Amino acid sequence: YEEQFMARVQESGINLVIADSQYTPYLLVRGGEEEDNAWDDFRAYHRQRVEHYAATYQPYAYEIVNEPAAYTEFSDLADFESAEQQLELWIEHTQDLIDVVREASPDTLVGVSVAPQNEFDLDYYDHVLELGIDFVAFRVYQPAQYDLIEDTLAERGRPQEQGAQLWLSETWYGYCLAPQRSMALDAEWLETAVAFAARYDGSAV
Repeated sequence: YEEQFMARVQESGINLVIADSQYTPYLLVRGGEEEDNAWDDFRAYHRQRVEHYAATYQPYAYEIVNEPAAYTEFSDLADFESAEQQLELWIEHTQDLIDVVREASPDTLVGVSVAPQNEFDLDYYDHVLELGIDFVAFRVYQPAQYDLIEDTLAERGRPQEQGAQLWLSETWYGYCLAPQRSMALDAEWLETAVAFAARYDGSAV
């Protein structure tokens, strides 16, 4: 099914963007049935998955890490010795994934996303920009998250200052999913997202 679906996507000529998932069924089931996933096992699985999709589909862009702190929560990763060790291992792992994608698909833009409400993600943001990635992305579902992104960019610098693009890789207005859903409100939300990205010289929404 995946092969058939992706064949149609590629035939369409659109620019394919792949984003990794923090909560794959495999990791959820594995984490629920066994002891916490060892870091080395998780890293090997994650690397294999990224390499497969990069080599198979040669995407326009690949978000190889999707809010790193969430993997620990949803994948039941074993405890790290310290926050410093966790950050060091994630940066090392991210560099490995960057190398994997660039070897498998040299023309693919490589990036990550971070959650501005999470302190670990913000520390990760500070360091990942030094790896020469192509973009850093944020996800926005509520108005307050725009304030958090603004604070992050003001306090920790913009990705563009280190040669990376700024993206909003996913956005929808959470309240629009309530029973009183409004298409007009959806449209205004998208206008807001585009205007926000433009204000900070973002490259993609």
